[in-house]
Amino acid sequence: MKHIAAREAVSLLRSMTRVLCAVGFLALVFTTVNVTRFATSREILLPIAVP
Repeated sequence: MKHIAAREAVSLLRSMTRVLCAVGFLALVFTTVNVTRFATSREILLPIAVP
């Protein structure tokens, strides 16, 4: 197994953390939009439907 320098490891971990945070944020937005659309399709008022 190839060993990598500490600086490179920290850089990779920071990049992975940023990517995972972006994926988490997009998943949250996706879920919020779907829940809101589902609730409004069931005739729930928009101010109540927005989580």
